[in-house]
Amino acid sequence: MAISVRLARPEDAEAVRRVGDEAFATVRQLYHPSPAAHANLSTMAPALERLVAEDGGEVVGAVRFGNFDDCLRVIGLAVLPQSRRRGVARALIQQLAGVARNRGCRALALYTVTKTGNVAIFQRLGFAVVSEQPDAYSISVDGEPLTAAYMERTVA
Repeated sequence: MAISVRLARPEDAEAVRRVGDEAFATVRQLYHPSPAAHANLSTMAPALERLVAEDGGEVVGAVRFGNFDDCLRVIGLAVLPQSRRRGVARALIQQLAGVARNRGCRALALYTVTKTGNVAIFQRLGFAVVSEQPDAYSISVDGEPLTAAYMERTVA
């Protein structure tokens, strides 16, 4: 598997949608974005860019990102289930770290719902939990309160 990462192009829209739908299907069994999350993303969307990861010309991963304060914010990292554990997320994060360095950002930053188990995945990618707080942007399927972890990875 030779993963290549590049900026998304308009013609990638359908592949990116498919990657997101398939990648987030498992977490949607735990939570759904709240109306506040949709509104927040709509507000940020004009300032966001997207990378895609390809394997053999097929889009197998995608992530949105944007500059916020002194960090490059990572939003919606998605990898097709059949392409997981093959370095796709790592390749996307490495590319984002390079973008962050070039833009003078001190860190990559993200939020993740702790119940998903993604904290451990992001820790393996070099992120550390900075704080945790009640998640106002997610609605639990089982009605239980959710916690969001704010994580950062410094870039040198």
